[in-house]
Amino acid sequence: MKPILAVFVLLFASVAARADSIITITATDVTIGAVTLDMSTSFDTTIGQLVSNSTSIGFLGNQAFGAGFSFFFVSPDGTLFDWTDAAGDFLQFDPHNEEGENANLFPQIGDYPVWIVDVDCRSAACEEVVGLGFNGESGTLVVTDPIATTPEPGVLVLLALGVMGLVALKLKTSQVN
Repeated sequence: MKPILAVFVLLFASVAARADSIITITATDVTIGAVTLDMSTSFDTTIGQLVSNSTSIGFLGNQAFGAGFSFFFVSPDGTLFDWTDAAGDFLQFDPHNEEGENANLFPQIGDYPVWIVDVDCRSAACEEVVGLGFNGESGTLVVTDPIATTPEPGVLVLLALGVMGLVALKLKTSQVN
């Protein structure tokens, strides 16, 4: 019984350690030129990489435009994120665009100014949709911890292990009497 419990505890503890490093970056209703961006992506802060298949990009007003972007680059310090399309247009989360507010903290958990989001057009098609290059003008940019409201599996296992220990102790004392 003890080896099974030990394996169970180790299994959940290793999952919990990995989950702590994932953050979610969400841009909602961010107006850039003539379009509105809705975007979400997950980033692993431990290894400094986006989580595979976690990025969703959509431009209201021109859905085909947003579908063409794919991940391109994240800076070594994890503060600058770039996506590009086949025409060379860039979509960025760039806290270095301007000074002030709390942009220097990006991507820590919190709310950020939408000017961090920008599109840099290199193609005529992008210029028609967005313009020559714009920063976000309105909307929300939020970095969240997706597991912050969910109890850690390791905590649940420890709680269950403690309850099992109390039950075992109760049974042992009742057998002695």
